[in-house]
Amino acid sequence: MCVGLSTNKDDKSDTFNEIPCLSIGGICIPAVECPNGHRSIGGLCPLQQRMDIECCHSLPLSENRCHRRGGLCMDKDVTCPEKLLFKEARDCEFNEKCCILVD
Repeated sequence: MCVGLSTNKDDKSDTFNEIPCLSIGGICIPAVECPNGHRSIGGLCPLQQRMDIECCHSLPLSENRCHRRGGLCMDKDVTCPEKLLFKEARDCEFNEKCCILVD
């Protein structure tokens, strides 16, 4: 039995990292998802460039998971400095807040 898979080459959710971008510490994401001032020079995601995928030195703007932003969901009673709160987190429970962890 032979099974074929169809892939949509223009589906931006299927982006992947490429060596030129990774080698300078970036990730390949849709250009519109890269925050202002964080986009690298063009052409570092060459296989996906025609789909407007660029090398970015930040997480995508749409990334709203606490742990992916370097945080931890903590009880709302725990003290966390205001500047370290990630209020847009959508993966913390109702009685928790996302506090970004720093060394």
